[in-house]
Amino acid sequence: MSFFVYRALTPDQRRIRLVHLLPQRSDSPGENSNEPLSQEAELHQDSKVSCTLSHASLDQPPDYRALSYTWGDPNDVGSITVDGDSFQVRKSLEIALRQLMCDQPLTLWIDALCIDQDDEIEKTEQVRQMEQIYRRANSVITWLGPGTKESDAVMHWIQRHGALIEDEGLREFLRDVSSRLTPGVSESDDVIVAVREFFKRPYWSRVWVVQELAHAKAVEFVCGKENVSEEVLHHALRLLRNFADYQYIKEAHQPRSISSNAAVASFSTRNAISLLKIRRAAGPFPLIHLIRTLKFCRATDPRDKIFALLSFASDAVALDLSPDYQKTINEVYVKATASLIRHGYFDILTLSETRKKVPNLPSWVPDF
Repeated sequence: MSFFVYRALTPDQRRIRLVHLLPQRSDSPGENSNEPLSQEAELHQDSKVSCTLSHASLDQPPDYRALSYTWGDPNDVGSITVDGDSFQVRKSLEIALRQLMCDQPLTLWIDALCIDQDDEIEKTEQVRQMEQIYRRANSVITWLGPGTKESDAVMHWIQRHGALIEDEGLREFLRDVSSRLTPGVSESDDVIVAVREFFKRPYWSRVWVVQELAHAKAVEFVCGKENVSEEVLHHALRLLRNFADYQYIKEAHQPRSISSNAAVASFSTRNAISLLKIRRAAGPFPLIHLIRTLKFCRATDPRDKIFALLSFASDAVALDLSPDYQKTINEVYVKATASLIRHGYFDILTLSETRKKVPNLPSWVPDF
């Protein structure tokens, strides 16, 4: 089998590529499924992931969904078929695509496939369009990773409690939950420990998530074969945060009670809460605010610590900052810092006091 070679996009014409994920058994190859993902979808362990690529106009695109996920270990690779040719991808993407396979073709925008990652010029052009790519998608599928027994339990917990809290007052609901989740019930501790681990998954600290969620019309969170809506997740996160506070006050004299575990679980949700707050806020925000709020976020390419925030920064144009992958990490960081200082954001200098991993940065430039 030959290896896939990209066909160049027409430059400067707002063109994008779309992935058409083929079903395991295609009974209706001409139809395109954009229905909600089934919670009963089965993981096709032995099936080869196959898809095709097409070019489309961003001004008049067909229906599609955008995939938000974590790239994962660059050394952990898998293989899929694109237009009949072999295409090497990160294992995390192969697993996600295999899970998302259904009985109908599914049209997606996926950064690792729809952008030629070896073409820095194309990559720059496409990243500059990513705000519109996510805005024009019917919805964003947020892939949190493969399912486990523990993550399935957490997704069920989120679905059950997040949905219930919409129908009850928070104070009354917390009292009810507190009466059932007592320190003597081991299952309570098990669930809360699982919640803590669930929200420590790499997805919640990925910097590109900010843009992908902020510009989405609708978001669906998928982990393995389970899924929950954004609204349900939002309420479940509110519950976790408030339940920890409630338990601390009620059971402060019991240091080894569930309250301590609940507090730890609540602390582990802060990244997810920050991301959803930005999505649900009126925004956009000044770049300096995004840098400070999202300093916990990580990126495979350090330049993305700046580039991923620009489409949601209210002052990106005034700061004269835009994605450019032909610039080095040092050049990107120096320009961003200098631009912020010129516009009076001198507090950016306080971030330069932390230890730096990027070599040869000037002393006044933060390692973002």
